[in-house]
Parts: sequence; structure tokens; C-alpha cells
Amino acid sequence: MTTYPKNFISKVIARVDFQPILKLKQEEPVEFQEAIRPQFPRYLQSESIDISLKPGEQPSATKKPITYQFLNNDKTGKIDINFRFITFSSEKYVSFETFFPNIELMFNTFNNIYNPGIITRVGLRFINEIKLKGNPFDWDGYLNNNLYCMLNAFPELSNSLTRAMSQMHINLGDRTISFQFGIWNSEFPNSIAQKEFILDYDCVSREECNSESVLSKFKIFYEDIKNLFKQCRREKLIATMKGESV
Repeated sequence: MTTYPKNFISKVIARVDFQPILKLKQEEPVEFQEAIRPQFPRYLQSESIDISLKPGEQPSATKKPITYQFLNNDKTGKIDINFRFITFSSEKYVSFETFFPNIELMFNTFNNIYNPGIITRVGLRFINEIKLKGNPFDWDGYLNNNLYCMLNAFPELSNSLTRAMSQMHINLGDRTISFQFGIWNSEFPNSIAQKEFILDYDCVSREECNSESVLSKFKIFYEDIKNLFKQCRREKLIATMKGESV
């Protein structure tokens, strides 16, 4: 997307799933860490347990596989890796031109060391959290009015509304986009009081592919999401992103 002085992108996630690599289940990704450590020097492990409760039986606990996490210095960028997937996520997005080199570093390093062979899923997700001042239900001139027209269906309930989200699934042949939009309400379950709107685009391909096609898919997904975002925004939002008064 075009670089603006201000954007409302709170998180971007690039994810690659692959056939299980048992080596990653049995040992830590030491060589991977050494290759990316200059850019991602911080290290964490994520461990969790699933608790199963069935009627008439004692609770059973299953330990989930470890996910290894590598973070950049300011903790705004993170690589997660386990024996089934690898992701890069950023909470400080500026442009795709600065975001994509991190995907390249992550995936090329991983591919050179582990050679995953069969890729089962590739996904790119952009989460926009638009937060402004003013009437929580007035988005005229900021967004395509078809995104929020449902808010006008029951005007007498506006003071009681606690959340108003919608979802669309778009089939683009070899990939799909799950698009969630609306007022999530960060103060839920209280009534909506803040002017906030979510635009959440998740573009995914679940067709099996080889490693050579992964990076090109991310570029295609980005163009899909960019084009969809352009259809959602209106002039007041663009002006706000440019830093102009509205």
C-alpha cells in the first residue's frame, strides 16, 4: 500500500505451513537462530497445554509442541517457528517494501536449512484498526458506506449496541480472502462509545505448492489486499492518513 505519514495498520502477519518436520519437534532451531540473530536477537519459547474434559473421565493434559520465537530489538517484529509452520508478524508496519525483506529473510533462511518440500498453506493478513474522534456511528466520507449501512437498520438501538461486525469470504480461484469489518468495540461488553472501525483482510492459499513459489504468492496476496482496501476507503480517510485536517 502507498506509504502515508499515518496508517491504521495494527498488525501484519505472513505465515507458511508445511508438512511436519520432525527434526524441529526434536531439537531447537540453532542454525536458524544464528542466521537471523543480527536482525532478531531476542529469543523466547512458547509452551502450552491442552486440557481435555470428558464426562465421567479424569481431566487429561496434552503438552503442545514448542513454538520458538525470535524478536527484533524493539519487539515490534517477530518470527515464530515450530514443526508445522513459520510466521513473521509486525506491529510497526510502514510499507510493503520494508516488510517484505523480513519475509524473504525468514523464509529463505528456513528453506535453506530445513527444505520443507511440500507447502500446505500460505497466508498474508492485514489488520487495520481505525480510531478517530467523534460520533462512533458517523463514517460518512471515511469509508465505503456499504460497510456500515447496517448500523442504520435499527437506529433506536444505537445506544445499546455493543458490537457490529460483518464477514465476507471471497474466492479468487487458487486463493481466498476472509474479510472482517465493522465495529469490534475495544470496550466490549460495554456499549459502543469510541469511534473505531476494523478492516481485517486475510488472504490464504491452501493449495499445495513448492518452496520456489512462496515469495511470489505473498506479492500477489498483497496486491489483492491493497485493491480491496482501496475500495473500502474514502477521501476523508485518505486525508487523515496524509496528516491533513478533515
